[in-house]
Amino acid sequence: MIEGIAEQESIFASTLRALAEPRRFVPILVLAIPIVMTQAPSPSRWAFPVGILMVLGFVLFAPTSYRYFFGARAKGPLPLRVIAYSALGASVIGAVGIGLPELVDLRSSFLTDDSSLLVSLGLYFVGGFGLGRDIELELELAREKRRTEVLLREAEHAQLLAIRAHLDPHFLFNTLNAIAEFCREDGVAAERAILELSSMLRSLMEGLRTPSWPLERDVALVRSLARLHAARDPERFVFAEDVDAQALSREVPAMILLPAIENAYKHGPARGHRGAVRLVVQASDHETEVRIENPGAFEGPREGGEGLAMIEKRLVAAYGVRASFRIATEDGRTVARFVLPFGRA
Repeated sequence: MIEGIAEQESIFASTLRALAEPRRFVPILVLAIPIVMTQAPSPSRWAFPVGILMVLGFVLFAPTSYRYFFGARAKGPLPLRVIAYSALGASVIGAVGIGLPELVDLRSSFLTDDSSLLVSLGLYFVGGFGLGRDIELELELAREKRRTEVLLREAEHAQLLAIRAHLDPHFLFNTLNAIAEFCREDGVAAERAILELSSMLRSLMEGLRTPSWPLERDVALVRSLARLHAARDPERFVFAEDVDAQALSREVPAMILLPAIENAYKHGPARGHRGAVRLVVQASDHETEVRIENPGAFEGPREGGEGLAMIEKRLVAAYGVRASFRIATEDGRTVARFVLPFGRA
């Protein structure tokens, strides 16, 4: 609505834009006309101008000052902001209701009467709160709506990325070719590989439909991927694991480990580096640490690659700043390290 423009405008300009919307402007006009008409009994020609200025003072300064002192962009201690808001309200009412009438010699009118000025001051505070808060809530709702739309687009992008990254065509083709060779040489091995691939694909499809699941499900996917790689070349694709069983029941974002393990195979054994791909899971009372290691030094993020960046985004969405992910070279090997808090945000 007004949120995108308001972010770039001053508070005063964005407030005017919001007040001009029919759902606010019409009620303000309906209320303002009777207030100005209360000046009719006064014989002074300045009665109506003072009434109009009084209404304009309400409309222009009350919601704007409320947003400035108590809105999303407000700064400073609350007591000082309350004092400043009250002082500004008293100044506006005093200037229009006392100073201006004395300047133009307006001796008698309904709105400049002492008791009416107190009511006007109350209306200033209440009207500023009502209109200012309404505008702030509308802006916040628009921000949340835009944030939700962004998250939905990222979720859809993440699903497409997961399908593309986790069903890597080269991996699938190589696995299917290996199964074809098994069919000629070892029917039992071929059947085992087909069942493994089918189970893995089924788990992948389920993972795309759920935001989280037990870490055990992610570890099972890692093991399936390792067995399928080993089926192609058991001497080249060696897998080792050291998994703390205490961590397996803990909830994690679904398929959070899979991009890292695929990265480990792709940039480790698949590139000719000799050594095992290793999964290490350690649990403490407050967090779970996962390490995925592969032979070969880390060469930095691949240009155009999105898998590692998506891991970080998903961790932020799930845990805020309480989780971390880092990938670096340690002792000549690439190590991807997850630190996941015990319990999701």
